[in-house]
Amino acid sequence: MTALIYLTGIAVFALVIYLTLELAPASPTGRLSEILTPADGVILTGWRKSLSPLDKPVSRWTPAGFLRKTRADLYWAHIGDRWNDWNEVQFTSLRVALAVAGFGLGIVATAEPVFALVGGLVGFHVSLLLNFQNLFS
Repeated sequence: MTALIYLTGIAVFALVIYLTLELAPASPTGRLSEILTPADGVILTGWRKSLSPLDKPVSRWTPAGFLRKTRADLYWAHIGDRWNDWNEVQFTSLRVALAVAGFGLGIVATAEPVFALVGGLVGFHVSLLLNFQNLFS
């Protein structure tokens, strides 16, 4: 039984090493190339640069329907002159990071899992609420 625990640990370690070293081809292709390679020589700055390591896992593991919904939300945000340079994967990366931060803050502040989940949910949706802040002012 202890050998199974060691093998599981070795397998997880090997997976983490494989994902961090990126043994895949050096130049990304498809949708990933659009995300990782800035168009028109635009250099990523600010939040987009900080969240760029999340773009690859988010583009790989997020369902296509969810990305289409996020693209529709960004369409309306772009009409309102908000989030103009962001694409749907970068915006989803921001939402995931805010959800993790909200969950962490909820755990630290209350030590209750229910309130931590509420904090994560609020963190996930706060970026969408920022689109509508000019409607209420």
